[in-house]
Amino acid sequence: MTGRGEVKQLEAALGRRLDLVHTYHKWDEKFPRQLERWSVAGGRIPVVSWEGTSLDRVLNGSQDRLIRVRARAVKRLKRAIFIRWGWEMNGTWNPWSGAANGRNPGRYVAAWRRIHGIFREERATNAVWVWCPNGESVPGEPWNHWRNYYPGDRYVDWVGIDMFNWGSRRSWSSWRSFASLFAPVYSDYARRKPIMIAETGSVEAGGSKARWIDDARRSIKRAFPSIGAFVWFHANYVEDWRVDSSADAFAAFRRMGKDPYFHRRGGR
Repeated sequence: MTGRGEVKQLEAALGRRLDLVHTYHKWDEKFPRQLERWSVAGGRIPVVSWEGTSLDRVLNGSQDRLIRVRARAVKRLKRAIFIRWGWEMNGTWNPWSGAANGRNPGRYVAAWRRIHGIFREERATNAVWVWCPNGESVPGEPWNHWRNYYPGDRYVDWVGIDMFNWGSRRSWSSWRSFASLFAPVYSDYARRKPIMIAETGSVEAGGSKARWIDDARRSIKRAFPSIGAFVWFHANYVEDWRVDSSADAFAAFRRMGKDPYFHRRGGR
């Protein structure tokens, strides 16, 4: 979400208040900002995706001051805020990935623990840490398995998962169900941590997006009880993932939003 107007417009169309408002911030960009503070004041929980930086810069201590400033600002918010730092580290597209750091997932783990430790030193205990791999490792080689990047139960509050149904939009893609996309990572961590679907969406090409959303709703209720948060990637970015890319898709998403199961708070 980019502003309160967009949030309010979507809420009006859905007929309910959003529980979570997801924003993205660059490594050196200050947060919490106005939208996060407004969200908290209205009873919503901010989800901040905080971009990583060079792991060398984190590990050599040169970023400690910046991290402390962020931790103190988060502490001043005095309300829970999800922080999803350095997501999709098991892909090839981010500078904090194992692929960009000598095929060494241990460097990512050490950087995560350093950042987490500074927040702890600053007593920013309202920060809720979301470790979030991609639902498939790219490349799919043993060294790059998501389990190799897990910082440990002491350093992670929630496990997030990112996966999208690309349908027939790419030569390498096919129509895939919610369950097939999210089950692998879910099965590894669902008994240990609450699960957040941190980024997901579906295209229209290759099947019925509305049916995909309805199937996701039913699958979560039936087979994924540890999912405590569901965040749709409501953006026209690379593809049109928006919930209202068609009237049928939005009607399905509204059914999900109206389902009492998705009005729970507090995780499992």
